[in-house]
Amino acid sequence: MKKKFCFFAAILLIVGYVYSQDNSRDIFLDNYFDYQEYKIESHHFSNFDFYFAYNVLDNKQGFFTKAILFRKNNKTIEPIGYIQGNKIFNGERLLFSGVIHTQKFAGWKITVVDRNNSIATVFYTNNGENMTEGPLLIWKNDMLVQYAIDTSML
Repeated sequence: MKKKFCFFAAILLIVGYVYSQDNSRDIFLDNYFDYQEYKIESHHFSNFDFYFAYNVLDNKQGFFTKAILFRKNNKTIEPIGYIQGNKIFNGERLLFSGVIHTQKFAGWKITVVDRNNSIATVFYTNNGENMTEGPLLIWKNDMLVQYAIDTSML
């Protein structure tokens, strides 16, 4: 009887350990993505590492409709930007809202260019049939901002 109990207790401990090691999902991200599937990429700007998590949609173009850019401080997530539908936020304010009145929003694609601290965006409409260049986002003064050409110098 003691052998069976010890064996059962050992199995429970092993399963508990394996579960605790395998449970690498983050509660904040699970809530942000409403427990839907998401992917995480890691990137490096000149002075810090950051992560980009985005929802996984069933489309061959690979665009998404919801994303978050964040830093990690130990295991704490510090958001630096959000993409929700056709809008891009830097955490403090709206940076861009993409609306094409004759077309239906479908999603985004981004390209992170680590060497110049920028994020290029592409805006998809009509189930991915049409695409338009979105804003160029840059890391400036410890904040994500939309790049704008200084026309005063032209």
